Amino acid sequence: MIKYLLIKIGKIKFLRALLNPIRQLLVVKPRLAKMNKAFNAHSMTVFTETCKLLISNNIQFWPEFGTLLGICRDGDFIKHDFDFDFGIYTHDCETVKEVLSRAGFIIVHEYEGINHPEIREITLSYLGVNVDFFCFNIHPKDVRCYLFAHHDINIKGECFYKIKEFKFPHFNLKDIYFKGIKVTIPSDWDTHLKVSYGEKYMIPDPNFKSLHTTYLKDIYAKGVDY
Repeated sequence: MIKYLLIKIGKIKFLRALLNPIRQLLVVKPRLAKMNKAFNAHSMTVFTETCKLLISNNIQFWPEFGTLLGICRDGDFIKHDFDFDFGIYTHDCETVKEVLSRAGFIIVHEYEGINHPEIREITLSYLGVNVDFFCFNIHPKDVRCYLFAHHDINIKGECFYKIKEFKFPHFNLKDIYFKGIKVTIPSDWDTHLKVSYGEKYMIPDPNFKSLHTTYLKDIYAKGVDY
């Protein structure tokens, strides 16, 4: 009961800062430890099943963020990670949900920009491992996706989120084999990863903090936890 209340409190803006140290100790750290244990136990199965389902349904996708970093830098999954990251195009979002749900994946949460339906992210879970899908939109000068952070909760219990925008140079995809599985990654993965992690991304940094520290102004998202 206490943990449940701390989770809810974590979504209320003025209480989050006040009680964050307690919440980190009792909720966040134990949760991440549990997620990391599941990730290391089932990572290969979840990765394989996700790729197989998306490929068989002709959905364009690629490993993104920490998953792409592990593949390109370490030739492996990052051991201290706790979920998978994939990029998809926004127009495939509903198809991804439908295909994976039919295969036994559980929808965990969704984010969508208020009055901006192209700003989306969805998370599904399989064998206790979360799989995040970042929805990309092609613009004339770049390709964009978004990350979401808790902002506040209203009296109705609706959660609102701040939005970070990532702008990548236009990219093509190429086929590679990773752990015996055929997947596509950005052809110029070096430039792609520098957008997310900076020039020194090939040097592991346990204290790394996002280069993207500002949020979109006047655009917020609603989130649904299932």
